[in-house]
Amino acid sequence: MKIKLTFLGLVLAIVVFVSACASTVTDDDTFDSVAGIPEVLHAIQNPDDWVILDVRTRAEYEGVDAGTMGVFGFGRIAGAVHIEWSEAVDAAGQLLPEVELLELYSEVLDGRSIIVYCRSGARSSHTLAVLNDLGADVLNFEGSWIEWSYAASANSSFPDRDLVLSFTEAWTDIAPLLP
Repeated sequence: MKIKLTFLGLVLAIVVFVSACASTVTDDDTFDSVAGIPEVLHAIQNPDDWVILDVRTRAEYEGVDAGTMGVFGFGRIAGAVHIEWSEAVDAAGQLLPEVELLELYSEVLDGRSIIVYCRSGARSSHTLAVLNDLGADVLNFEGSWIEWSYAASANSSFPDRDLVLSFTEAWTDIAPLLP
């Protein structure tokens, strides 16, 4: 099947998708394409079954100051594979042909389930849609780096802060300490 969506059409599809995923748990308690910190921690601890995909910019992935909007620190989830989300479209904003997408995502399309994240969940929603079309079993870490960086930060009240921090690479805490 050829994938022929314009970038604008894909954005519209993502908006509809995100709206449909407002509830993360269905009636039978299975997750509907959405992951939270507990699922990410499980995935990290089970690398034979899961892969974490970071679709942020190279600067964000490397923990370089790439803008502080919403984040509590810089870094990445330990062991995450980096493939920037924008690599899936050409210069005209058209989604790449399926054969090129399969090549682009070959490192993560290896039979394992995938959790994809970005800074806020928007760019990862794009990648989730693409990977779903390629037949992958993929979840979107909806809170993405904003939620993860808060959980790892000095200001965090997250109960497993030390565990989250231990699974964070290139970490720089930028959140001002609360009194």
